[in-house]
Amino acid sequence: MYLIGANFWPKKSGPWMYREPWDADGIQRDLSELAQLGANVVRTFCFLPDFLPSPDAIDTTALQRLEMLVELAAQQELWSVPTFLVGHMSGENWAPDWSLGRDWYTDAGLLRASELLVQAVVTRFSGDARIAAYLVTNEWPLFAGVATPANGFAWAERMCAAVRGADPHALVSLGDGSWDMMAGEQTGLPTPALKETIDFVGPHFYPKETDSLRHSGFAAFAMRMLQPFGLPVLLEEFGCSSDQTTDENAAHYYRTVLWSAFGAGNCGSLFWNSHDFACEDKPPYDHHPYELHFGVLRTDGSPKPQAEEVRRFARVMRGHDPDEWQPQAAEALIGRCSYYTTAFPFDWGWTKKQLNNLYLQAYVTASLAGLNAAFVDLTSLEACPATKLLLLPCLQQITTEDVAQLYRFADGGGTVYLSCGGEPWFPGLADFIGAKPNIRYGLVEPPAGVPINLRLTSEGAAFTRAAAGERELGFSVRGAERLAAPLRCSPLDATVLALDNRDDPALLLRPLGKGRVVFLTYPLEYYALNGLEGNADNPLWKVYAMVAKIGGVRPPISTGVPDVQCFVRRAVRKPPRQRILLVNHAWRDVQANLTDGEGRPVRGLSDVESGEQAASANVRLGPKAVRIFERTL
Repeated sequence: MYLIGANFWPKKSGPWMYREPWDADGIQRDLSELAQLGANVVRTFCFLPDFLPSPDAIDTTALQRLEMLVELAAQQELWSVPTFLVGHMSGENWAPDWSLGRDWYTDAGLLRASELLVQAVVTRFSGDARIAAYLVTNEWPLFAGVATPANGFAWAERMCAAVRGADPHALVSLGDGSWDMMAGEQTGLPTPALKETIDFVGPHFYPKETDSLRHSGFAAFAMRMLQPFGLPVLLEEFGCSSDQTTDENAAHYYRTVLWSAFGAGNCGSLFWNSHDFACEDKPPYDHHPYELHFGVLRTDGSPKPQAEEVRRFARVMRGHDPDEWQPQAAEALIGRCSYYTTAFPFDWGWTKKQLNNLYLQAYVTASLAGLNAAFVDLTSLEACPATKLLLLPCLQQITTEDVAQLYRFADGGGTVYLSCGGEPWFPGLADFIGAKPNIRYGLVEPPAGVPINLRLTSEGAAFTRAAAGERELGFSVRGAERLAAPLRCSPLDATVLALDNRDDPALLLRPLGKGRVVFLTYPLEYYALNGLEGNADNPLWKVYAMVAKIGGVRPPISTGVPDVQCFVRRAVRKPPRQRILLVNHAWRDVQANLTDGEGRPVRGLSDVESGEQAASANVRLGPKAVRIFERTL
């Protein structure tokens, strides 16, 4: 069952719902209106000031009202996901008075009080079929601060143990937003270390961007960034306020997020939130008034356009069997260096946030190239023997184990693409790329021109379909001077695939073992991160498509339109069938031309929603549109 639903506070009260007057009838109406959209789950919250009035007692009235809330949701056929430690909410922190000035991660009294609340709630619902899962907190680092990884890990283990002590079969995660791996933030809650402690990961995101394609592609990127840990990914929070976008554009955003996250393989999505609030005189809404209007439903219960997107999506998800329809394996991997997942001393390279941005840009570029890309930590590369294309954007920091994995990957027949990422940390880089870096210590070289023009050689053109007059690719040079600098190289045993404005080698191909290495001397992914609309008319995707051809990688379905992302699923049972999800990330009409891995037009398409047969392999998609097809192979 795919989960689709909302984060829920009643529209009349917000987080003050557990206080008098308790409005069961109003809550029931709100839940009914949400259920009518096709939702099957709600995330609910235990507001700390109401549930923990003292460190050694749970407020029994609040606990009883939580149980009533769960029952009211069940009456509308909505599962519940209770969240225990809720001190942060919508732009304000509320700590019980007795807890002020104390550390929630390490203070013995606060730890006992937290366990008391967790155990009281789980004991009340142990074995209850109305409960889908539990979350320990809501965005805990915003409330409790950023702990050391050791303290954060110990705290998380202790809270999850409290859940399982009360119900060994309960599913639990943290509710922290997974910001460390998804967004490159320091949270003190290390997802890699916690993968044996939690049952699923739950990203929260509200992306702000300078590039519309990165913004549109972020949902799928976030799901894929968390999948290497082998846990289900539940999108716990996303949404937008009607004060910060038009209703039409909010609908576009909901559409691309819901379908992209599903296409990328998540297990469910919870939007923030169900209703607008009618409590503008209460905090946090009196000082963060835009928080009043995140609902997909207005205070009078009428649906906004984004509610219709939820309704459409939920209708398809009701007929979707996750066990029957398995996502197609990725054709390419984007490698994360150990410096992204591990804190090393004296790290002078890219910040974790910069690395995250580079990975996002690489993911979007791969999508534009028609590649279904996933992420892999370089230390786990051996666990992905079936995938033979590895992309390393702007590589700088690296460990000796990372290097050893790269050699093994190439030796085993893989294709490694890496672009320049500043002063190299790679030991013996010349041997790996087949070219001698011409470096002066502590200095960088200027780009060959502005813009940079990469001109394909005859050897490079052999890996493209470009006509003779289309073999020059132009790139705007953007960003800080040291970070934007190229790494000039002299070929040793590498073949030059492209030259820059000065006829210096810009793209090189070196055979290595049974595989090969492609090295780009310019940090083109970094250039795209700077300025407005860095991906508009950016031909970097053509380089990625060229690298895929070098590696013999052919996507099972191609759209012929870079802006249209294609997600493919295959049926487990016979007859062999395929589902093709198309997401148009562009703000304009496009015409996709679907071809299979052999370049043949895709025939026999049936629209999953309407049941109509497509007349041809040419599919029109409006701005930000989504279509899903099925065919028998």
